[in-house]
Amino acid sequence: MEWRGPQVTEFLEDRLTGALRDAAEAIEINAATECPVDTGRLQASITNEVEGKEARIGTNVFYAIYVELGTRKMKPQPYLRPALYGTDISAYFADILKE
Repeated sequence: MEWRGPQVTEFLEDRLTGALRDAAEAIEINAATECPVDTGRLQASITNEVEGKEARIGTNVFYAIYVELGTRKMKPQPYLRPALYGTDISAYFADILKE
């Protein structure tokens, strides 16, 4: 039997990256769905980025943090945390070993 460690590692890393991208996309969609809408600017600005083994989901709109966490004068309207916690990301990674 021939050792195929490098090929297996490459295969698993590719699958991991794909699963991470799929999970980040699902969280992004859920965040946009959960996001409160006034003008739609915040909702439209939600994106995801996968770099290596890390995914970031968020927005560059300056007031996003105030919507998520609230202020002294405004109660919080969370959308990112519910999107993260409400997405079954384990399902994306469980599929890696099924093939």
